[in-house]
Amino acid sequence: MTRITYSIAFKLEALKLLETLSDYKVAGLLNVARRTLRNWPKQRNELLAYKGNKKRLKSKKPQGDLSELRDEFPLEFHRSYSAHSKECTYNVDETGFYYDMPPHYICAERGGSSKISAG
Repeated sequence: MTRITYSIAFKLEALKLLETLSDYKVAGLLNVARRTLRNWPKQRNELLAYKGNKKRLKSKKPQGDLSELRDEFPLEFHRSYSAHSKECTYNVDETGFYYDMPPHYICAERGGSSKISAG
């Protein structure tokens, strides 16, 4: 089940209709669930105060863009990492991987030594 989003302009139009018609009639006329429609008068002040773009925006990329990205990624990946042999490649999700690197900052007590022990 997909979530339906309505533009602010659509909600404002529905609020104008609600001034003269019942919520049953407006819900049928605009093909909106009555329960959803009944929440919009509670949001009237926020909807009227909104100054931005009142159009509904899509949050997902179109399927064509995603398939293009799916096709480009392996080509770019192999082009970038073709110099590395398979023996140099590790899947960190499946392999325990420990990387020993000295800290960027040495923490030592005042007056104490900041020497890093070898073991």
